Amino acid sequence: MTDIEDRLDALIQWGADPNAAIRRMIGDEDLFLKLLYGFMNSRDWDILVELVEQGRFDEAFVISHRMKGSAADLSLGPLLNSLCIVTDDLRGEIRDSIYDDLRILYLQRDSLRRVVLTGSGHDLE
Repeated sequence: MTDIEDRLDALIQWGADPNAAIRRMIGDEDLFLKLLYGFMNSRDWDILVELVEQGRFDEAFVISHRMKGSAADLSLGPLLNSLCIVTDDLRGEIRDSIYDDLRILYLQRDSLRRVVLTGSGHDLE
């Protein structure tokens, strides 16, 4: 197996569907990985937390909604589910669960980073 195949397999074990995302990108694995790395390293992760901490929930909603779209495009199922919850927490009246849901989201993001960087999904929980 190649390094890319190892990473794609690890993503599948993690719960993502990289093959669906790659099909949407006309079979371009390199583009998929470039977008995946860009998403994982996006400043939006830091901005989201800063906005929530500052109580700027309307702006945080916009960021989380954009991130949700990126996770959907990349077929990152577990992360997409958490982003849907966080986005709903920020929609209209703010839910008290936002802080716990953000923590879960960031744990999932960190587990995704480990998978992408190591090519192994075996050490995740």
